Amino acid sequence: MTKWTLVALILFCISLSARAEVSLYSQRYISCVDNSGGIAIEMHNCIVDKTSG
Repeated sequence: MTKWTLVALILFCISLSARAEVSLYSQRYISCVDNSGGIAIEMHNCIVDKTSG
């Protein structure tokens, strides 16, 4: 494989993973987790909120 083919393949894989991430989580959920400050109970509350409504 040439160097440019490898670079193109890597960029393609990165773009697929970025699209998957965007479609899996709502903006509300992402914002909730970002604002949780890494506190487990707060992150859990975001999950509960997401799954209950």
